[in-house]
Amino acid sequence: MSARMPNFLFIGPDRTGSTWLHQVLGQHPQVFVPKLKDSYFFNRYHHLGLPWYAGLFRDARPEHLAVGEVAHDYLYSDKARTRIRQQLPQVKLLITIRDPVDRAVSHWRFRRRSGATDLGFEDDLQSCPEICEHGLYAKALRNWMRDFPPEQIHFLSFEKLRSAPRRFCGDLATILQIDDALFPKVLPPAVQRAKLPRSSRVIRVTRLIGDRLRDHGFARTWGHMKSSAIAQKILFQSRNVPRPVTCPGAFERIFDEDRKQLEHMTGQSWSSLAGPGV
Repeated sequence: MSARMPNFLFIGPDRTGSTWLHQVLGQHPQVFVPKLKDSYFFNRYHHLGLPWYAGLFRDARPEHLAVGEVAHDYLYSDKARTRIRQQLPQVKLLITIRDPVDRAVSHWRFRRRSGATDLGFEDDLQSCPEICEHGLYAKALRNWMRDFPPEQIHFLSFEKLRSAPRRFCGDLATILQIDDALFPKVLPPAVQRAKLPRSSRVIRVTRLIGDRLRDHGFARTWGHMKSSAIAQKILFQSRNVPRPVTCPGAFERIFDEDRKQLEHMTGQSWSSLAGPGV
């Protein structure tokens, strides 16, 4: 088995800049991340074994001071947390905090993009509990903060990523102990726009193909396929998924208590994170 196992993991939440993070880290000469974003190894594909997982990092070289992956679903998985604690006990955990209402809107728009739903925002809230639950950060983090020492858990601000990406890179450099000056001079857009699919049916079939490739251990192949510019042009229109006209006030209040708990748990204020959704 390769000795270059991850020394950092971005574990979530989803819709908090994971695609941007994967792109930017992948361009830093002192960082190695696999071509595939979201291997889902610790929550879905652990049965493939550690040698398979280590194979994702086989191209890491000595100059790569930081070796890791971006896998936003780990945050919500008890199995992933337990396995990571057992198999990567010293790993640094990266978490980005985004205004939860803003995140929920982005989650719904991504579901529209991926063909997972044709419903409007309020109707989809009823059919997909994750839209709300994945913004309850304190609830998701409580067990992680119990199982890992505080010095291994690092919180990042999505608002800083959006408004001051260079400063965000500086935070990453400090956490990962890499050279801030070596991040790319031209950074990608801070937010991945949710493009309308050309065909929801084709998108769903494409996702099934991707799942089958992952199931049979061809995650690297799928990573190359899904990220190609040709695939993106074939699958998606140039128009974005429209934002919902309204956001129910009762929905916003769901997050109030969780936000207070998060501030207590982390010792940080997150009141400044609210901003225009994307």
